Amino acid sequence: MACVFCEYASGESPNSQSIVLKTDELVVFRDIRPASQHHLLACPAQHIPDAKHLTKSDIALVESLVEAGLGAIEKLGGNRLETRVGLHWPPFCLVKHFHVHLIWPESELTWLSRLIFRPNSYWFCTVPSLIEYLNNLPD
Repeated sequence: MACVFCEYASGESPNSQSIVLKTDELVVFRDIRPASQHHLLACPAQHIPDAKHLTKSDIALVESLVEAGLGAIEKLGGNRLETRVGLHWPPFCLVKHFHVHLIWPESELTWLSRLIFRPNSYWFCTVPSLIEYLNNLPD
């Protein structure tokens, strides 16, 4: 299997101990390079290369990824109100499998992490911005 995130979704990853939540539709796991105490990635089980491959019909999928990720943050003792949630915008994606970052607590982000995960920059966007983008796509 060529995609490391597909390996997490299928249960074939050698790092399966980092999985926090797994269903048939999605997987939530710890980032291997955490930007804060809890840095989770939520991705669909289905391989979607990046946000530009999403359509209006994927809005519910994006919302379910966010909800699953925030639920996992809370189970780890985090607070959803202090969690930075967003995604890297192509071409600024290191792994070519759509995923959402959930980083808690935001207050522990280093200056470099604050730059890398700066909301609504050219390289990192918030989920509301993504949903607005998807809603504005032509039918």
